[in-house]
Amino acid sequence: MRRLLAAGLGCGLALTPALAQAQSPPRSPVRLVGVRSTDEPLLLVRAQSGTTPMPMPMPGTPIAGTPKPMPGASVPSPMPGGPPPVQLGMPTPFGSGPVVTDGTVPPGSAFGPAYSFAPEAAYPGYGQPGGYPQPVGPEAYGSGGFPQLDSPLYEGCQTAPGYGYEGGYGGYEYGGPQFAGILGSYGPNCRPGRWSFSAEYLLWFTKSARFPALLSTSSAGFNGILGTGDSRTILGDGPFGDTLHHGGRFGFNRRIGGGDRWSLDGSVFFLGNASEEFRATSNQFPVLARPFTNANQNIPFAQVLASPGLSTGAASVNFENMVWGAEMNLRRRLGGQACSRYDFLFGFRYMNLSEELAISESFARTANSPPSIGVPTAVSGTVDDVFRTENHFYGGTVGLSRERRRGRWFTSLTGKISLGQVEQEATIQGAQTVVFSNGSTGQYTGGLLAVPGNIGTFSQRKFAVVPELAFNVGVQLTPRCRAFVGYNFLYINSVLRPGQQIDPTIDVTRIPNFPVANVTALPIAKPTVPLKDSDFFAQGVSFGFQWHW
Repeated sequence: MRRLLAAGLGCGLALTPALAQAQSPPRSPVRLVGVRSTDEPLLLVRAQSGTTPMPMPMPGTPIAGTPKPMPGASVPSPMPGGPPPVQLGMPTPFGSGPVVTDGTVPPGSAFGPAYSFAPEAAYPGYGQPGGYPQPVGPEAYGSGGFPQLDSPLYEGCQTAPGYGYEGGYGGYEYGGPQFAGILGSYGPNCRPGRWSFSAEYLLWFTKSARFPALLSTSSAGFNGILGTGDSRTILGDGPFGDTLHHGGRFGFNRRIGGGDRWSLDGSVFFLGNASEEFRATSNQFPVLARPFTNANQNIPFAQVLASPGLSTGAASVNFENMVWGAEMNLRRRLGGQACSRYDFLFGFRYMNLSEELAISESFARTANSPPSIGVPTAVSGTVDDVFRTENHFYGGTVGLSRERRRGRWFTSLTGKISLGQVEQEATIQGAQTVVFSNGSTGQYTGGLLAVPGNIGTFSQRKFAVVPELAFNVGVQLTPRCRAFVGYNFLYINSVLRPGQQIDPTIDVTRIPNFPVANVTALPIAKPTVPLKDSDFFAQGVSFGFQWHW
């Protein structure tokens, strides 16, 4: 690639200053030199023999925005270790200079008259009789006689000092305003970085969790039974939990092959474990209860854990969730201009959502409490219910990405969609510990909402869709480092969440240490395991940097 590019750029260079001062151009055989970028078809430049101007054919679509040198300027080689500065004198007749094939330009050589990367049609005013380049106006040139990126030739694209462009025309990303590399100076900093690494801080919000009524209170005569008297819900029957997460994302990109058509990128992200706890005591609520539906009698019911003259107690509800994922994609450049590019990507995505809801209560019977309520010999105890869900998504990804640069600033927009399978798992656990008046302690399987019948691990598989949208705005800090801020939205249409695995309709005969008079066991297990799925999303801002090398 280096030799092809240098060969095209060296086309028409004169061997000696003497030839540059010749009165009439000598005739020479026609020479064909090809210059090909990484993204465009082969360009052919045809020499001019004698004084007869000849057109310069161009197969395919002309490339607007390719740099063309202007005679009469000195362009230093910006790369350490590159060839010495090249003095651009008055143009010599095309064809009288050497055809460069070794990637260098001899010092003191001058550009030939019709030197070009594209036909004259792409540059109005060029290619006048005699084959000498004619400028389109001083506003199109900077120091050194090369077109600036803020000229009409580059359709409004601008570049900051010290930065070139990455448009696929030779594949050079950081070349400076004089476009180091077009004279054969192929120093290491002129080549695009093969690797890039990014790190981001995520400040995202997730969809809140919802639970049925878990705790209730009332005046002493109604025992917290919802729908009776002044009973009301303390917690549940709505959203719960902190939805703000702090997290991170790390990514890499590796160019494959020559140019920048193909690349491999991957990333992994995580949202830290978010935990929210609610606690209520009998000091706050003299009557503290856990409501449910008595399936045996089909009536509202409640377990009273604190009531004046009966017992004191406390209850806590803790909810945790964590999200993380990883993906690997192959990118294919579709097109673009000097300061923009479009990519198609396809690959594989994994995503995990883990959540847990834990409900705990403790009680202590007061002196002289009625022995007809509850277990007469029970002095104190604890009751625990735990609902845990795991979701593992595996799927293929397709997407489109666009990046636009203007000066040091850039914007990028990426849209992806993943289709695949989500493996859903729900784990339900319940236990009781009771201390009796004789000093013995009993351990029991089953709490209140988690009892024999729905205790265990249950799983299912569902088809799922995971779309993602990401938008970034950033600035190029150095030729190798950029910083950016962005917005992300990630969605999955099917997951299990803990609150939806709670069935509040319970066969009271299955609850340990919960005697209820005049009821018989049901022939079917209650509560059930709903395995009811719902959607989930995460969205928020990110702050990051990217490093190229």
